[in-house]
Amino acid sequence: MKSLSRRTQIGTAILGSVILAASWVSLNAIFNSPPRYNGKTAKEWFYGPNRPQEQWKTFSEAATAFEAMGTNCIPHLIDLATTTDSPFNRLYCEIHPHFPSSLRRVLPPALRASQIQKLAIDHIRSFSRSELRPFTSSLAEIVSRIGDNEVREDFHRNVVKDLALGRSNGEANTNYFLTLLDDSNWKLRHDAAVTLSIVDKSITNGIPTLITIITNRALVDSLFAVPKDLSSSVADFYQENAYHALNRVSPDIAKQYEIRE
Repeated sequence: MKSLSRRTQIGTAILGSVILAASWVSLNAIFNSPPRYNGKTAKEWFYGPNRPQEQWKTFSEAATAFEAMGTNCIPHLIDLATTTDSPFNRLYCEIHPHFPSSLRRVLPPALRASQIQKLAIDHIRSFSRSELRPFTSSLAEIVSRIGDNEVREDFHRNVVKDLALGRSNGEANTNYFLTLLDDSNWKLRHDAAVTLSIVDKSITNGIPTLITIITNRALVDSLFAVPKDLSSSVADFYQENAYHALNRVSPDIAKQYEIRE
């Protein structure tokens, strides 16, 4: 009798564990399932049907779907914005145009990582600052993972910078801009150093960047693809901006690099 009771207890415990595990799996599937609009996921709307001549239509339809989904689709767009090129995808993009048109219509679209990143970022930009604010940390983290210099700079200036400056945590603000001081894009380095001089002039990490901008005119000239009659004034502005930032952080060092305005 005792043996039967023991077996019953064990069976009940196992059954309870199975029910608990099944419930957890079901709840996890419910809460982590991708958002849908008209039966399609965010990723399906993003890529759309393979119609190279109507990419604008795919983008427009996806934008409508994302607006209906609301902020639930932002994490999925962030994932797409961090897409990296694999050797297979690079090869696929090379050979895709050579396939017969009938085959291209049923194959996935050929998009390089930089194209996917830019499309994802364009969709992210359609959301308001208040909608994006809860995702500030995630958005800031992906900036350095965007390979295209222009796309990375655009994303920083038009999305992440304002969000980072709007945080209530001052340390988080400065950490984001500190990471940009090592960016390969000197425009981003310059912007980060100048911003740090405004946010917290006790931070001196941006001094080397500011000195380089002030003293290396050839570098500054190379940063701008503008008409020659404007390039000089644009470069002057960047150098003067860097000098004022340096003066805020360290007036003594700035005296060594004083420039005539």
